[in-house]
Amino acid sequence: MVTLGIDIALRNQGVCVLNDNKVVYHERFNPTAEDFYHPEFLVEHEKFLGICLDTFKPDIVAVEGGSLASKNWQMSIGELFGLYSLTLYKSQIPTVILPPMKWKKIFTGRGDATKARIREVAMHNFTYSPKKGRRVSQDEYDATGIAFVGYLSARLYKGETLKLQKEILKLFKGESGILEDKYLNYNMSNLLKK
Repeated sequence: MVTLGIDIALRNQGVCVLNDNKVVYHERFNPTAEDFYHPEFLVEHEKFLGICLDTFKPDIVAVEGGSLASKNWQMSIGELFGLYSLTLYKSQIPTVILPPMKWKKIFTGRGDATKARIREVAMHNFTYSPKKGRRVSQDEYDATGIAFVGYLSARLYKGETLKLQKEILKLFKGESGILEDKYLNYNMSNLLKK
């Protein structure tokens, strides 16, 4: 199963493609249009999404739900989320929208996980191949978490993340994320057999 995970952002948008639970592509997309309110900005995003869909032909797309905490850019983020929603709807690719606290809770064990915690869980459990002279960005680690939770929700619960969250939360021990070695050894293999 190919899953495209998208950490939607005006700048520095993280993208990760998983083939089952292996990273096959990751990137931080940064549009060149300087003005968020200019149509060129949305056109660049639409083109980038189209390239991702055509290149990887995902079975499911997982998108971080709109976080409108940034007071200055709420309208632009809303427009961007609308563009992605419409494009994905027209493509008829199953899409799961994951609120930030939900995917972080499932991925790391804490809904309020720090960037460092997300990076730690991602680096511990996934292999990345950054382009020469470049490091993996936090946005790409976030997109990995989003893609993996989307993959699990599609594989196990046909996109119903609430059922997935309840099942996985039964297995948490303190701060451990779902991808820690103890979890992988027994619980993850049992979940993926369903």
